Amino acid sequence: MRRLRLLKINGGKLCLPQDHPIAFPCKLKYINWYACPLKSLSTNFIAEMLVALDMRGSRLEKLWEGAPNLDKLKSINLSGSKYLTQVPDLSQAPNIEIVNCNSCVLLTEVPSYVRHLNKLKDLSLRGCTSLCKLSELPKNLRSLDVLTRPAEHDTTCCRLGENCEQWFPSLNFSSKLETFPIISERMELIAHLRLEFAAIEELPPSIENLTGLHLLNLRFCGKLKFLPDSIYSLSSLDTLDISFCRKLESLPVLPLSLACLVARCCTSLKTVSSSIPSVKQNWNNLNYRRYPSEHFEFLGCEMLDENARK
Repeated sequence: MRRLRLLKINGGKLCLPQDHPIAFPCKLKYINWYACPLKSLSTNFIAEMLVALDMRGSRLEKLWEGAPNLDKLKSINLSGSKYLTQVPDLSQAPNIEIVNCNSCVLLTEVPSYVRHLNKLKDLSLRGCTSLCKLSELPKNLRSLDVLTRPAEHDTTCCRLGENCEQWFPSLNFSSKLETFPIISERMELIAHLRLEFAAIEELPPSIENLTGLHLLNLRFCGKLKFLPDSIYSLSSLDTLDISFCRKLESLPVLPLSLACLVARCCTSLKTVSSSIPSVKQNWNNLNYRRYPSEHFEFLGCEMLDENARK
């Protein structure tokens, strides 16, 4: 099978040799192996021609040793590999565009070399509940998903008009991600940042360098105490969700571009900035509606004074 280019195995029980590693054809371009039972690929795995690797639901503990030549690799999907303890070394993958490690529950960090992957567009770490460290991000990243809640926490239960407190016992989960990396240079392409359930206490002032950010999701960041003043510089931000940020006491001046602010059940929130009337006035000045309902919502913010509610 020296000329094999595509290997696709859709689960099932395979009788694999225990004493001898599997020798993959050196010209493989695509590997799609669902529920792979291997703990790692062979030490002599040659991946020079590999373009896409999809090993969702595998039993891999680590993918390979060292840093193989991955010059052609563009996409890697290891989602649901619950025994994976480290992101595979992709430092020799200059053309990688997509890395999906969703629900790799034993991953603790994203290695520092990631910031040098200048073609990386999508980094997905949804459900990586042990994640405690993010390194500096590559400048061309378009989407970062670090929604770290476990699958059994269903946030759809938080409906309008319901008592927030009744949901707190089932929403006490907090991830191990306590810090968000400094953004050392302008990043114009990343539009969505989801940090739901993260254990961060603050965002760095350098968040202002995410100049193309449209959506910032901080729902259930139960340790978040304040937002940086520099958030005002996010001139493209139109949606901010801080629901269930129970330690957040105040909001800074908000960007005029904001169309939707959802602050449900921020039970410590006392004050909001005086910029809110200006934001609302800006909706009128623009004379158009980008969303079905441009609004600010403070349901369940019991400590918020009456003036702020208006």
